[in-house]
Amino acid sequence: MSVGRVLIIPGLKFNNPDAPKLVEVDVIESAGSLLLIDPTHPSGVWPGGIGPSGSTLRNVLWKKAQAVYGAGSEASLVPTLNYAGMSGATGLLERSSKGGLHALVSQAPGLVSANNTPYARINIDLEMRKWLFQHPTNKLYVSVWGQVTRGYKSGPVDENYTRDAASSVSCVSTGSGNQRIALGQRSAVQNELGKFMNDEKIVGPVFMNAASSAWTTNPVSESAIYTDLLGIGNTGVNNTYTNGATTTKTRWPSWVIYRVYVEDLTVSGRTYQQVHDIDYALYKKHVLTEGGRYYGDTYTPPSTLP
Repeated sequence: MSVGRVLIIPGLKFNNPDAPKLVEVDVIESAGSLLLIDPTHPSGVWPGGIGPSGSTLRNVLWKKAQAVYGAGSEASLVPTLNYAGMSGATGLLERSSKGGLHALVSQAPGLVSANNTPYARINIDLEMRKWLFQHPTNKLYVSVWGQVTRGYKSGPVDENYTRDAASSVSCVSTGSGNQRIALGQRSAVQNELGKFMNDEKIVGPVFMNAASSAWTTNPVSESAIYTDLLGIGNTGVNNTYTNGATTTKTRWPSWVIYRVYVEDLTVSGRTYQQVHDIDYALYKKHVLTEGGRYYGDTYTPPSTLP
């Protein structure tokens, strides 16, 4: 019987950040990983269907987040899925054929409620919010993979809106114009370290990311930081959808969400470019390449809703 051998050299340290690393859960993982949402991740696929509003979503890298925060558990270091008005003629929330989360919302102003519906949003856990408050100058990376199924609809009224979160699919924000990272049709990154954007007007696969070195204005309290990380439709992330002329409510894009990732670059010691390169390579493999987990995805046609 052959026996494996391990060579141990006392005092030897590997200090090359580009050296190959053993992957525990996901290729993108690092000491600064805070959140990874991926419905069909090999380490644990979501159950079929859609849970009720308020359901938790698995954080693939919860152990990494726990090590950063020094607190929390698999049950608590999770985002939640919240939604309303996602049925009938106003909206539809479903799993796509490849397991993505498809949020389809109406673009008919006559069907939009004054009570901020329809919407679907993903909210971060309270430990992450506490970390963002306690470390306001840590470098933060956020990315989203998905597919635009119904494009952002622009028009004369819509084009007058310039607020950062006016059409963000993802936003790290305290409100009052203090959107640290906003990913969407009108993307903006405060204290930008880097960003990569696609146009939400165009139907098809989408990859967006950004990294920020700090808030413009530090949050005054934990509760000042919105827990909304990602939203589709008339949600708090897209708060200006509820303001102004009724026609502004016809512009919402619809999305299939495949993956959301958040990393504290200060903790990991990585640069925006290093994480972007890993992230984008994975996106191309799983979304754009035949055989990828999300390649060739199908979903309910947006024409189903007005």
